Amino acid sequence: MTKEQEVSRGARAKQLTDDPLFKEAITTIRENLTRKWTESDPKDKDGREEVYRYLKVLSEVERFFLTVIQSGQIAQEELSRVQKLKARFGRK
Repeated sequence: MTKEQEVSRGARAKQLTDDPLFKEAITTIRENLTRKWTESDPKDKDGREEVYRYLKVLSEVERFFLTVIQSGQIAQEELSRVQKLKARFGRK
């Protein structure tokens, strides 16, 4: 993947995660799962573990987007440095 593609991908991930509907979805899902877990029967080991796994997956989704955003930011910084060096030394 090129640096430009990483920048574009990071910007898109940022747009998605900043979208109010996305934020609402993540919050609502987390709250519902947490409620299910806290209201579950302590003896329901399988049910509680299933909810735990869902919460872990939700965290993984968030971590994925954060990683894409950070990679895009790093790629942008690298592209900016290259542009400055080219400008400094008169290259296109």
